[in-house]
This record gives sequence, structure tokens and C-alpha cells, in this order.
Amino acid sequence: MSAVDLAQSSTGRWDLVVLSPHLDDAALSAGGEIHRVAKDGGRVLVLTIFTADAPIAQGPDALDELSPLAREVHRVMKLGADAMAIRRREDTIACRRLGATVAHWPFVDAIYRIDAEGRPRHAFMDSLFGEPGADDLTLADGLQGLLRSLDTARVLAPLGVGGHVDHRLVHRAAHRVWGSDVVYYEDFPYVRKWGALDHTLRRLGGRDAWRAERVPLDRDDLQARIEACRAYASQIAPLFGTERRMRRRIRRIVRRRGGERRWRSRS
Repeated sequence: MSAVDLAQSSTGRWDLVVLSPHLDDAALSAGGEIHRVAKDGGRVLVLTIFTADAPIAQGPDALDELSPLAREVHRVMKLGADAMAIRRREDTIACRRLGATVAHWPFVDAIYRIDAEGRPRHAFMDSLFGEPGADDLTLADGLQGLLRSLDTARVLAPLGVGGHVDHRLVHRAAHRVWGSDVVYYEDFPYVRKWGALDHTLRRLGGRDAWRAERVPLDRDDLQARIEACRAYASQIAPLFGTERRMRRRIRRIVRRRGGERRWRSRS
């Protein structure tokens, strides 16, 4: 981890820290609340965990070193070997539009991780959205010490809707550091999939173990979330198809929720 990112994420007390597995999750899922807190004068940190460059050499054949799944992800995003650098720039712009400070921790995305034998840890979608392996859990345990260095009044973390392994690891680490004090956001757009939220709540002890909360948004908060999401140019087509669909789907879920919905453990 770079000294810059450690200093940036550990300096002073934050009114809100939003833990984002990837370079878009915080804005996509909680952009309205981030903007609301920041416009009211709060110090907001968006801390994205898995932002390291792909562990490959530069050059015209660099992507050949990746697994077929990782190559397909790059193809869909229409990005080359410098994909993560581009995505970090997108994230910086998005967080600036929300009024938040950004910190990028250089852990490797699941699609790039390898096991002890040098094989891709998550070479297929079933693995990427399956149960975390032992090395994944070791990584989550390692995050805990770094997260404990944060001085914050409130933490938002992913609920893990959709089951992406990186989202589950960040959820696990946050729970182990802050326990029932953590508030969880619904991972968007995964939460749009029918049954995904119910499946996640069952996996986490059942709906009765959780209490839903609503974060109301005004028009400016909603527009700021949309404008922040527009900054992720590499992600709009893979996630939504078009920018127009992205806008419509964000507006629709905010209208249905009466704002942004959060979940808090009852235990």
C-alpha cells in the first residue's frame, strides 16, 4: 500500500467512510447519501479496496497473460493493460462530483488473483460469484488491521447482494472490525436481479436478522449520484448498455425505495 493512500485514509476523523470493493461500487450504490453528507459539511471518504494494476507486463500481448475470464472483462470494458489506471481516474472524477475524498488501496481484483500454484483463483464466473476460498478469507482477515486504523463516525459497507467474492470479503472484514455498528448498502445494480436481495439476506441469517433503513434524497442528491456514475465511462456499457438506461434505472430504484435503502444487523 502506498504511503499516500495510508495517510489520506487515516488522517483525521471522518463523518462517513464508504467501503467500495471496486472502482464504482460506492457511487453506484450510495452516491446520493455521500453527496448529502458532503454538501452538509461532512468529511466523507470513499475507500476502494481492489484497485491494483493487473499483475501483467506492459506491451501488445500483455492481456494474453490473463485468464480467459479476465480477458473477457477487459474486452467488454474496451480497455487494455492499463485498465485499472483508467478506472482509478474515473473513480477520482466521480468522487469529486460527490464531494468526497478518495483513497485507493492496492489490493488485486479477484479476476487477477492467482493461487499458490500460479493458477487463476477465479477463472470462471461460477467461482467469481461463489464461496470465498481459503486464500480469499486470508485476504479479508488481512484487511481488518488496516480498516481498524480508520477514525470514523459511520461506516457504510456492501451487503454483498449478487454474491461477488470481493463484495463478500469487504462485508466480512467490515463486520469483524465494527460489528453491528456497520450499516450496509444494497449493491447496485446487482440488487435489481429478482431474488438477489432475499438470497443474500438468507445467507446472512435471514431477513428477521436485519432491519431496513431509508436514506431520503433530494433532487440534488439524486442528480449528483447520476452525474458521478456518468464518470465511469468504461462501466456504463457492460452494466447498463447505455447511459440513458443507467439514468432510468437509478431514478427508478430511488423512487421505489423512497431514497437509498440501508440494512443494519439486529444482533
